[in-house]
Amino acid sequence: MNEIFEKIKNIKEKLNEYIGKRDFSERDRRAIVLACVAVGFFIAFAVFSSFSAGSSKSKKTVTVLKQQLEQVKTLRKDYEYSKKTLEEITKSIKREDEALISVVEKVMLNNQIDRKTFSIKDSNSSSSGIDDMYNESAVQVDIKRIPVEKVIDVLYAFQNRESFLKISNLKLRTKFDKSNLLDVSFRLSTFEFNKVI
Repeated sequence: MNEIFEKIKNIKEKLNEYIGKRDFSERDRRAIVLACVAVGFFIAFAVFSSFSAGSSKSKKTVTVLKQQLEQVKTLRKDYEYSKKTLEEITKSIKREDEALISVVEKVMLNNQIDRKTFSIKDSNSSSSGIDDMYNESAVQVDIKRIPVEKVIDVLYAFQNRESFLKISNLKLRTKFDKSNLLDVSFRLSTFEFNKVI
């Protein structure tokens, strides 16, 4: 700022010298002074408006950055809450320590289903879930010629295990020769959450 005032002072001195050397009338001198004052005001206005526009733009930028910072803080709180909730859910779900095929076989044998009447096939083992949040393991179970009561017992045994097991694609077909016997097929799956970052 001091440099600007120094330059204005130098210009004023040079102008006074120029006017002093010339033979101007009083009216001409007033016109020149008024013109210089007008040019000075114009320069001052241009400088002020450029600073004003720059500071206004800076204020808008700061306001936008503050809003974005608040959004980031909100997203961080939401992420931490979701992470904590997911960890609690993961802890509450008991994981099967043995292979899913072994679990199915034990349930069948515990419910006195003859080994020759059922088959278990690995189906979509360890497929990833939505955005790799969890890993799913599944088996396809087929049982031939099983009484209705046993079907209920087997399904009940799967649904009431401590670990999470899901039965899907359940299909029941009656036998024409014996109406109380069914052919049953279903998909049994379990999952575990991947580690949260």
